[in-house]
Amino acid sequence: MGKKTNIATNIQSGTPWGGQIGTKQHFMNAFDPGNFLGMSGSESTPFGIPQPGDPGYMQGYDPNTMSFSGELGQRLSGLNMDTRGLERIRRDALRKGASPWAGMMTNKSFAEEAGAKDRAIGQSRAGTNTAMADLAAKGGLSAGARERVARGGGRDMLAVGQDVSRQGNLNRMQIGINDEQNRITQLSALPGMENQLYQANMQKESMWDQAKQTDIQRQIEENNKRNLYNQNKYNQQMTAWAAERQAHATENSGGK
Repeated sequence: MGKKTNIATNIQSGTPWGGQIGTKQHFMNAFDPGNFLGMSGSESTPFGIPQPGDPGYMQGYDPNTMSFSGELGQRLSGLNMDTRGLERIRRDALRKGASPWAGMMTNKSFAEEAGAKDRAIGQSRAGTNTAMADLAAKGGLSAGARERVARGGGRDMLAVGQDVSRQGNLNRMQIGINDEQNRITQLSALPGMENQLYQANMQKESMWDQAKQTDIQRQIEENNKRNLYNQNKYNQQMTAWAAERQAHATENSGGK
């Protein structure tokens, strides 16, 4: 029987499934640790497990350059809401005591009250002086008349002062009522404002999570694709190895 072609020569010189196969890559080490297939260490083993970048493998997804979540995360990190207004409303709604607005309005009320008293005193004095002048013009400004006019002017001044103070107190009470009502209104609106901020942050989290899930799915698909490529290449190499073993067996049987 003539000498048959050694398929190992074809394998080592180059194969359709990629690259040259080294003669020291032992199949029993890589895929048959128990050497159940009976290979010796000196026999050539057609193995070279493909990795990304293998000339025969086209990588469809690279997480370093094609990730959605990384770029989206950078964009979302720059979309931060200005919460200073909300923080101010929260501080005012949860405060104890009067607000700065109420303090300013109270000071204004005291100033207006003092001005009203000064005007009332001036008007009362002017009225007393007018009354005395009228009595003097008629020749009736006696000591008793003067005293009665002065006493009447004092009573009028006291009454006007009390009225002004009473009105000032009512004004300041109303300021306190309005201030507390404003605080209650802010407190009632605070949960809705905080919920809007929470929803905005949750929307950002949801967008990033969707992008991350997409990245994971694409990576799984890429891994499956690579595993299929590796399996197909392994099957081709095993077929070549089996053909080589058959060729050796046929050649050895023919020489006997």
